[in-house]
Amino acid sequence: MRQFYSLFICSILFFAAAGTASGARPTSHASALSFSGLHCNSVIISWTNGNGNARLIVAREGSPTSFAPSDNTVYSTPLPDLGSKATLHGGNNYIVFNSSLDTFVRIDSLKPCTDYYFTIYEHDNSGSNTLYLTNGAPSIQVKTYCLNLDFDIKYHDSCQSHNSYEFTNKSVSTIPGVSYEFDFGDGTTSASSPVTHSYTISGLIPAKIKATTSVQGCPATFARGVRVYQKKVVYFDWADSRTDTSEQCFTNNIFKVYTGNYPNPLLCAYRYRWFTPTDTSDFSFFNRHISVDGRIKISLEVSIHILKGSVSNPTGCKDTMSFFVNVPKNLVLNAGLNQQEQRLDTNRYIFSCTDTGLSQVKWYFGDGDSSSQPVDTHSYTYSNRFLVTLKAMDKKGCPYEKTMYADVLPIWDTTLSVNPFLKPASCRVYPNPAGNIITIELDRPISSVSILNMNGQAVREFLPDDGSAGVSADISMLPRGLYMLTIRAGQETFHQMVSLRQ
Repeated sequence: MRQFYSLFICSILFFAAAGTASGARPTSHASALSFSGLHCNSVIISWTNGNGNARLIVAREGSPTSFAPSDNTVYSTPLPDLGSKATLHGGNNYIVFNSSLDTFVRIDSLKPCTDYYFTIYEHDNSGSNTLYLTNGAPSIQVKTYCLNLDFDIKYHDSCQSHNSYEFTNKSVSTIPGVSYEFDFGDGTTSASSPVTHSYTISGLIPAKIKATTSVQGCPATFARGVRVYQKKVVYFDWADSRTDTSEQCFTNNIFKVYTGNYPNPLLCAYRYRWFTPTDTSDFSFFNRHISVDGRIKISLEVSIHILKGSVSNPTGCKDTMSFFVNVPKNLVLNAGLNQQEQRLDTNRYIFSCTDTGLSQVKWYFGDGDSSSQPVDTHSYTYSNRFLVTLKAMDKKGCPYEKTMYADVLPIWDTTLSVNPFLKPASCRVYPNPAGNIITIELDRPISSVSILNMNGQAVREFLPDDGSAGVSADISMLPRGLYMLTIRAGQETFHQMVSLRQ
């Protein structure tokens, strides 16, 4: 019993020597206040104890602490955390430590790249009678590490078939020895900056920049989407019942091809351009007559546009594809007549269509007469421009049609009366065939112009201005057909055949 009593007395004496007695305000502050173990979200605060029995630490973000503990007040023992578990004591001041144990504390839940202030107060730890040493309490300022990850992407070309992107690291950090790496999102990486990269995949690809450091609580990655526009966006929908590329007749064929769209994660618009041997057209599906025969290639070019609201901007990316259709031979392509212009008194036209693939042939000569012979002759009894039509059918039942003109000229005395002292005249009549206006030009003054029909009747006469070598006439009231112009220039007379069309 005497030994236990002696040990108890020694313990009391040791406690009294190490701190203050209960009910006595400490007189010596903590010293050697410092920090270590700095991260983006935490720090270790260390000190050497003063002569209090315990100590309390107040923390504040962004500016020096403005809260001091009050005598005779008990403050709960907090978690060393500035997050949701911290104890707020006005003016954004938090108590993060209140204990007689240890000479350091790790403060968590801090924000990266942020200033924090810490003040340590000694007290006698006397419950509701606790006295605090507040005057001249030591403080320390700490700034957590910064790591702001960022990078730029420069689009040189964004098509899947040919693309190039330049990546530049824009990250900012206060962490010593931090290193960076690009993860392009397609399984490849690079530690260079700037660095150029091309993709073989398409879509919205999440490219990232990664930071490597032993410091904790910092952002590890930062991502941006890279747009790579896929090459194949449209396909020919051969399963669509409206699609028809089967072999058809030459005369009245209509080929139809409908398309479908492949899934595309990018918001795009498509422009369709179709190419055939005879034209280029913009429309969403193919619905055209092919006017040439053979195995015909039809191509589709689809250009990809970016949609930004109601605005569509081209990307320069294109998808091109093609298919073939078979158009039967035009069996009346070479059908024709021996000579288009013949005189009335000697005309004898030979009409010929000799393709062996035809089962029926019929000529319509334009004067009410016709013939069912592939080769036949025909003579006209009056002068005119005759529209001749050939209608035929092949052995598969495909119809064919071809038109041509037979110009039967009247019997004119076209002998020119020329003054031997005058040079031969240069005469121009245009346009020919003519529409509503016809122009006559001569290299000398024109006296008069007469327009005669095929019966030799003058249907229009006009006189140019005195001394004029050119004249234009309105012929819109004349019916379509062949006419003879009689042009007089002093003692000379010139004849010119002209065709009127309406």
